[in-house]
Amino acid sequence: MRGNRYYMSNYERGLTILDISDPSSPFQAGFFDTYPALNTTNFNGAWGVYPFLPSGNVLISDIQRGLFVLKDNTLASSTVAAFADSVTTTQSDTILTLPVMKMGNDALSVGYQVIRGSANADDVVMSQGELTWAQGDDAAQNISLAIAPNAANEGDELFFVRLYNPQGGGIAPGLGYMRVTIEGTAQTYVAELNIDEVTALETDANITVSVSRLGGTEGELSVEYMVESDTATVNQDVEAQSGTLTWAEGESQAQTITVALINDNDEEAEERFFITLSAENEEQLGSFNQTTVTIKDDESNQAPIVNAGDDFAALLRTSQTLQGSASDPENALVSVLWEQTSGPAVTLADAQTLQASFTTPDNPATLTFSLTATDEFGVASSASIAVDVQAPAETVDLGNDTVRSSGGGSLGAFSLIGIAAFMLRRRLRACQNNAGAH
Repeated sequence: MRGNRYYMSNYERGLTILDISDPSSPFQAGFFDTYPALNTTNFNGAWGVYPFLPSGNVLISDIQRGLFVLKDNTLASSTVAAFADSVTTTQSDTILTLPVMKMGNDALSVGYQVIRGSANADDVVMSQGELTWAQGDDAAQNISLAIAPNAANEGDELFFVRLYNPQGGGIAPGLGYMRVTIEGTAQTYVAELNIDEVTALETDANITVSVSRLGGTEGELSVEYMVESDTATVNQDVEAQSGTLTWAEGESQAQTITVALINDNDEEAEERFFITLSAENEEQLGSFNQTTVTIKDDESNQAPIVNAGDDFAALLRTSQTLQGSASDPENALVSVLWEQTSGPAVTLADAQTLQASFTTPDNPATLTFSLTATDEFGVASSASIAVDVQAPAETVDLGNDTVRSSGGGSLGAFSLIGIAAFMLRRRLRACQNNAGAH
């Protein structure tokens, strides 16, 4: 319900709007069918309705057809309340008056409420109340708000006033909210670096840091920046860099500082330099006005240490695990990768971890795998492992005698001939023994 309107989502029938000015005798004021194909009692069509937007537009969620945004024309002939003027600012007055108009002849009441924005209870009294019009009364009603004057160091501050809960009518679409600006002193606010420490590789072409404008966009803001030495030497390890960052009034997007690094051939320890912001008015600088940049040297970098594990044997068609290990002297491993280097192809699972797995093939073979670890400079080390895939030994039960085969899934032709001959000799011996017994 909103004011004297009752909004219903009726599945395949769509949206129904009832006028409930007389709750004992509601009648249909508006209708919109979001599902024109059918009008049966099935769960299709309008699933939900939302009529509470400040614009007065009505949202309908249709199960099959998606979102509908409708303008509620049923209020055109209804009694409605609306803010009268487009007043959005006040020159730090102690009392602010906001007129509210009523259009239509019916009796009407509507609530109002102050909502804080950047302004808080110290700037405006967070009041609420109700405005009432009798039948035939169309004079404007006023909302009076107590405003505290802005201090010299305060910029513009915002708050809002909304109309809600109309009784006997409605709220004119789009005219139920008022934005109020308490004008203050123009504030340029501050600039600051987005990070206080960053690490770069000597092989990087350059390094980029961001600078943000914080707190607002009133007036122009300008700050200087430059590269300063610490253990790194300007023009030997890092290019000299300086300049100005400027934001015009209304601009708030972050700006960047890009500094070129110098890749020498000397083996040296980590080195540092600073990117520093400065301004004639230090109040224009934020908390982070200096970034410390650490450069890692590629000549002193050591390769990763890799162990793929010991060679081992495995049976056909079994699941096996490769367990390797890898470390980096600078604790800067970027990736590890298992790859098959020879033998019938198998599928490696979790190949980008230290523990990979695979299923051995159907026939005997030797498989080899390589484990490679790569550090932040792209330096890689590898180690290999071999897996000897063997067939299981086979056993043929011939009573008191047993024949074993180390072959694969079936016995070969020569093995079958040998077994047949063996069994024939056993039968001949058995016959001879039986003849001697008789």
